[in-house]
Amino acid sequence: MANATRDNKIPVTFNLPDGDEVELITWDFVEDKLDRELAQTLNQIDAINVQLGRIESRIDEWLAEQS
Repeated sequence: MANATRDNKIPVTFNLPDGDEVELITWDFVEDKLDRELAQTLNQIDAINVQLGRIESRIDEWLAEQS
């Protein structure tokens, strides 16, 4: 049995007896794909959350000034 390390981000390919070819994806493949596809969106959400935190702080300051 070979001890070569395999990149789990690459689908496993099976050539079937009837000539069909099947590629099975691994969970590592799914995670990598989602990380790449969603990176920009997640960065934007993080930036929005920072801004919302600043807004919340400012509202808290205004409320404190009112009392």
